[in-house]
Amino acid sequence: MIRRSCRLALVALGIPVLAGAQPPAVASGVYRWADLPQTRVGDRIVRRVLAGPTTDLAALLVEATTLPTAAARDSLVASNDAEVLVIVRDGRLRVTMGGATTTVGPGSVVLREPRERVQLASADRGGVTYYVLTYFAKAAPDADRGASHGGSTVVDWNASPPAPTEVGTRRQPLDRPTTMFGRLEMHVSTVNHGLTNHPVHTHRAEEFVLMRHGDVRMVIGDTRQTASVGDLIFLASNVPHSLDNIGDGVAEYFAFQGVP
Repeated sequence: MIRRSCRLALVALGIPVLAGAQPPAVASGVYRWADLPQTRVGDRIVRRVLAGPTTDLAALLVEATTLPTAAARDSLVASNDAEVLVIVRDGRLRVTMGGATTTVGPGSVVLREPRERVQLASADRGGVTYYVLTYFAKAAPDADRGASHGGSTVVDWNASPPAPTEVGTRRQPLDRPTTMFGRLEMHVSTVNHGLTNHPVHTHRAEEFVLMRHGDVRMVIGDTRQTASVGDLIFLASNVPHSLDNIGDGVAEYFAFQGVP
């Protein structure tokens, strides 16, 4: 595998790039579920969340896919050289990969290393919805690194039990090297009513926050933005951030980042 330019990586993900234009970097902020446009693609409903390059990624595409019936199917075969993360929002997802089929529910995660063929299907009559993050790193990918640390994998929500923290709980579904990252760290945190997850801070790694439950107010640089269920928050490298639970109950969210 070879290093890809931003332009080639974006084109590989189906993101149009004008000739001679510099693709704009993904902006820090809240990408709200309620604002996402829907497109029907075959038997899938696709919502585009964001797309573009970042500090560490030559190209990033985040979408949410709904398979509305048990007969609907999806395949993670496009952009075969990309790495893909799938996070189940609601419903049950049937995942076929490496000759094995697994059914997982909300909060479960699929990591698809490049060139792995994955078939997805709804295991519920009422359908299933999941987020799909597809990306190319700017650093040269390392397929041997990804394979030697487990390759493609499915992590059931129940396989990562919560541990108590000072403000709530924490689960750790993923923390390992992959083809695209020297370390991909993903955790799920809860923050109890009226509390803050941690003081405002920065770090070199870019971070994604995906809301599962509750309502929060997020410090993003010099702004304060609210977010609720289904919203995705992107935090660029070294952007100050913190999260307050402003809802009536527990706030729960995925937080994940890739370190080159």
